[in-house]
Amino acid sequence: MQTSKTMETKIKTPTIYDIKYATQEKEPHFFDRQTLKFFGDTMKNFGVFQEDGEIFIYRKKPVKHGLTGTWLYNWKEGTLNKVMGS
Repeated sequence: MQTSKTMETKIKTPTIYDIKYATQEKEPHFFDRQTLKFFGDTMKNFGVFQEDGEIFIYRKKPVKHGLTGTWLYNWKEGTLNKVMGS
């Protein structure tokens, strides 16, 4: 017997390494070792969360010059768009 409740399908939240791999073609320098070093950043400093079906990445701690940031990950296009931060 089926219930009348709507079944929601939740997309599994990718890891930061999944996003790095998926964005290599259109955002080749975002996670590049030299770029991360320039900003004093590491891959471990990035976190991923999902909200309302959209996937975001963010810096867990500020890096050089107090830079922070949150980016929207467009998984269909393999791109990142900044939404918050300096």
